[in-house]
Amino acid sequence: MKRILSIAVITLLTMSLSANETEDPFAEAEEKVYRTSQGTQLYAWLTHSDGHRQAPLVVLLHMREKDHESYGPFLTAMRNHVESDTTQTLVMPYTLSFDMRGHGKSTRYGRAWLAAEDMRKPHWMDVPAELAEMTDTIIADSSYNIDPERIYLVGASIGAQAAMLMTGHMKQTARVAMLSPTRNYFGLEIPETLYSYDGRMLIIIDKRDHRRFQQCTEMFQEHGRDNLELMTYSERLRGTDLIDGQPRAMADLIEWLFKD
Repeated sequence: MKRILSIAVITLLTMSLSANETEDPFAEAEEKVYRTSQGTQLYAWLTHSDGHRQAPLVVLLHMREKDHESYGPFLTAMRNHVESDTTQTLVMPYTLSFDMRGHGKSTRYGRAWLAAEDMRKPHWMDVPAELAEMTDTIIADSSYNIDPERIYLVGASIGAQAAMLMTGHMKQTARVAMLSPTRNYFGLEIPETLYSYDGRMLIIIDKRDHRRFQQCTEMFQEHGRDNLELMTYSERLRGTDLIDGQPRAMADLIEWLFKD
């Protein structure tokens, strides 16, 4: 009888753990829709802070041919980081996870439809501006308690390019984390903006992603200022796949976002 009870308890615990691991981090997110001045119908998902204190806003930009859900593991890890804080001083940020133009639900472009595989250089060139346009409307909404001096951008691969270039449209951006960026991707060229930006920046890159690693190393050396950090790993992974597949990379990113 005791053995049967023990098996039952273990089974229940396993089911509970599995439920936590598979829980949708966007389940309580607020779906936002915005028609940009460029004609894109943009979708993004806003998760809320506790609302009692001003909180940062972390904007999340996915890789090419992915969507906002690729940041699910990051959201779970960040919430676990806040909840495990024994000092109880950390505040869970708001997060705004985009489906960029041509991806996920953001496929309405003017009077036509645009799929990710059909996007060419001209389609990408306006992306940073329209992402900044929608983000600014969220920051300005007084129903949220977003700290306008703590706007953090996180982008993966082409999302990293867009994040860096968004700073040209959003001067209040305090931090930019770039996962596997390159000098130029579909016309989104970042070195000039990276060299002139005064906020804090982080590049996360895989050493085995040889071409991008070389370019990231060159940009880091050319920049030559202490507001840019370079963190390297060896997993043969890129973008959000790198932080999902390398726990140290995920932890480093989250610690950097919360670091004073």
